[in-house]
Amino acid sequence: MEKYGMQFKDMNTKQKIMHIWEYYRYHILATIIGAFVVFSLGKTMLFPPEPNEVDVLFAASMYIDPQTQEDVVKDFKENNKTGLDLTAMNWKEDAQMAMVMNQKIPMLLAAKELDILGLDEENFTRFTRAFGKDMFVPLDEVPELKDVLEKYKDHLFVYDKTVDEDGNEIPMEEHVFGIKVDTFKNIPCILAAEEMVIGLNPSAKDYDKAVSMLK
Repeated sequence: MEKYGMQFKDMNTKQKIMHIWEYYRYHILATIIGAFVVFSLGKTMLFPPEPNEVDVLFAASMYIDPQTQEDVVKDFKENNKTGLDLTAMNWKEDAQMAMVMNQKIPMLLAAKELDILGLDEENFTRFTRAFGKDMFVPLDEVPELKDVLEKYKDHLFVYDKTVDEDGNEIPMEEHVFGIKVDTFKNIPCILAAEEMVIGLNPSAKDYDKAVSMLK
C-alpha cells in the first residue's frame, strides 16, 4: 500500500505511525475502550467496593460548596461507612431532573441502597401518600427516637392518608413519618437549604446505625 508516494516499508517511523492512525484509528480506539471495560469489570469482580452500612440521599433545593463536597462525602464513606448522595435540585422547575429522581429513588430502594431520604415536604408527602409504612418508618414507634421527637415536636411530619390499588385516597393511622430540618451541621458542605423532611426506610441495612444518625 502506498502513502506519501512510497511503500509502507519505505516510510520513516513518524510516517508509519501517521499511516496506521489514519487507517486504523477506529480499531485502535475500540480496542482501548474494550480493554478498559474488561479491566473495570474485572476489577469490580475481583475487588468489589466495600458496601455502605447506611446510604443517605438528599434531593432538594440547596446550595452545596463544590470545594468541600468531595471531602465531606469521602469522610462519610471512610469514617462512617455511609454513602452520602447530595442532589441540589428544584423539583418544580427542573422536570428532567425530577423525572430522573422519580426513577432513581425506587431503584435505590429495590437495590437496598437507600436508608435515609431527605426531600422537600411536597415530594416527601407524595411518596408517603403512595407507599406509607412500606417506604418510611413511623418514627413515633421507634423508642430510641423518643427524645428526638420531643426535641423537634414543632417540626415533625405527621401524615394519615394513603391510596388504594385504584389510586383512591383512603385514611390510615396517623404517624410521624419524618423530621423537618433546615440546617445540617454534620454535613458542612451544605451551606444553605430549603426545609427538608428526613425519613427512615424500614429496610435499612444497619437499622440501629440509621436510627442513631437521625438523632
